[in-house]
Amino acid sequence: EVAMKSPVKPLQWAAKDALEAERRIAGQWPVYIVPMGIEYGDYFRFRTSLEIQIGAPICVGKFVNEFDEANPGLEGDHREAVLINAFRERLTTALQPLFSWLPDDDRYEASWEWVKLRTAQYHPLTPYERKTLNHKIIESLLKFRDASPTAADALLDRTAAFKAEREQARVSIFSTSRNTTVKAAIHAIAWSILLIIGLPVFLLSAILTFPVWIIGGKLARGAKDHAWNNTWRFAVNFVYSPLLSLALFIAFLVVELPGHAWWSTLLIALLIAYAAYSLTPIFYGYLERLRLTVSDWRWLFRPVLRKKLKNLLSKS
Repeated sequence: EVAMKSPVKPLQWAAKDALEAERRIAGQWPVYIVPMGIEYGDYFRFRTSLEIQIGAPICVGKFVNEFDEANPGLEGDHREAVLINAFRERLTTALQPLFSWLPDDDRYEASWEWVKLRTAQYHPLTPYERKTLNHKIIESLLKFRDASPTAADALLDRTAAFKAEREQARVSIFSTSRNTTVKAAIHAIAWSILLIIGLPVFLLSAILTFPVWIIGGKLARGAKDHAWNNTWRFAVNFVYSPLLSLALFIAFLVVELPGHAWWSTLLIALLIAYAAYSLTPIFYGYLERLRLTVSDWRWLFRPVLRKKLKNLLSKS
């Protein structure tokens, strides 16, 4: 789960590309740029749910014409620089309602922690529900920062201190939704029992998908941006499944699987490969739930941290 931060560079490139396309094909057909926002159910969960919201298309030619009408004295490189910046601002304005957007200032990290802590109290939410709630909390926080900057700074200082303690304790933001000892205990115990019951399925999935998590894990560890980890895993799984089908089909034909024609041999190979493909989300889902359950136990045995959160949220 992330908020849109530091959009200047990517939007600068998008603005330049859109304006260049408009110059090259001006008069032939209109050029539009369509703003899109993605809200993830869980940013780090393999094959997570997500919501894509598409904004209104922006006609680049119309924007350029309106810009030139409003700025008749601009020419040459200066006009180009001002035009790019103006179009970037237009894109930023169009994208802000589609993301959980916060100003990229020195209070960004603390502000985003505050938003996540408030939203987590309503967990679980659909991506759309989370984004809608995020927008309301962000709007309220920004108004508070404008109306009472001193009090807002004090709140964000306490939030930053809590964030540091939470991360040091390795407690997930989702665990903070269990804000009483009883809720935290019930949740940790219940999920621990379910993880024990599901252990045989997890072991089976680990065996059938071992090339996926070994190769995918190696590629993920080599990636500079961890946001691509699940993309690497999905890509490996996508390639592995048909290769597994082919390998099994050839192997079964070589050993002449007794009592089966070639088409039934192919069907068996496909079913095994599909099972391996289907078990990959189970494998990663189990590991993610294990991580969250361990976090729940840490949260349960940190009553002082839970009290600090209760006091922090009561200040809102």
